[in-house]
Amino acid sequence: YNVSPYHLVSRMLQEQGNDGSVLNGYTYNGRIVYNLFNIGATGSTDAEIIQNGAKYAYDKHWFTPETCILGSASFLNSGYLSKGQTTLYFQKYNVVNAPYFENQYMQNIRAANDEGARISNEYKENGLINGEFEFVIPVYENMPATAVPRPIG
Repeated sequence: YNVSPYHLVSRMLQEQGNDGSVLNGYTYNGRIVYNLFNIGATGSTDAEIIQNGAKYAYDKHWFTPETCILGSASFLNSGYLSKGQTTLYFQKYNVVNAPYFENQYMQNIRAANDEGARISNEYKENGLINGEFEFVIPVYENMPATAVPRPIG
């Protein structure tokens, strides 16, 4: 599906942490399901979030980690990459295609920063950091002259 393995691993670690989560081998409708990317795991309570994520995995027949990873890569490609949201930043903040600020991958505001740092570290550890990279950096017009301080809290 033309999705970088570093991107996939980084996204899984972002969603699952190093030890996995409840949607990694969760039983739903009598079947073990895997939703390593927490796709469709939305709601206002933990129970609702888990149920929605498990139902999504069940409906997609993600009954093994492999089927989940392949299905999730397809989801990322068709839902984001093929629409021009080719960076972690653009998946978090859709400033590529109207309607802007819709089609966001996740609610975690630090996700693009954390995943980017993780991918950078993996490139360093695997001797790939000196390769050629193309950076896509959005340039915004009419911004304040000074940067707004990072929120605290």
